[in-house]
Amino acid sequence: MDRLRLDYQRSFKPFPLAGIALLVGAVAVLLLTVDYYQGLAANIAEMEASLSVFDRAAGRHVRDAGSERQGVIQDIKLANEVLHRLTMPWENLFQALESSTDPEVTFLGMEPDIDERIVDIS
Repeated sequence: MDRLRLDYQRSFKPFPLAGIALLVGAVAVLLLTVDYYQGLAANIAEMEASLSVFDRAAGRHVRDAGSERQGVIQDIKLANEVLHRLTMPWENLFQALESSTDPEVTFLGMEPDIDERIVDIS
């Protein structure tokens, strides 16, 4: 078995050179990334401003997000209404009408009122 040597008085460097170099490199990359991001944000702002100028020059009105949101909400309401109309349980009603075979009764027509959930049968 080898001898175990304990060194309690070892002098160590509190800031190793490799750690400091890595920290400086990381800070430099962070600063370059922030500068690049700010440049891109400025370019986007310029392009949006020029686009709105071109739209106004062409006679088109720039739509705001509020009117677009209202249009989407109306489309969703219309889609929900169509879905509600399509999912009405018509099959049970049609089967009940077809199964009633009374020679004295004649089926002339049917007028559904989906909002009131009423069906007028003539």
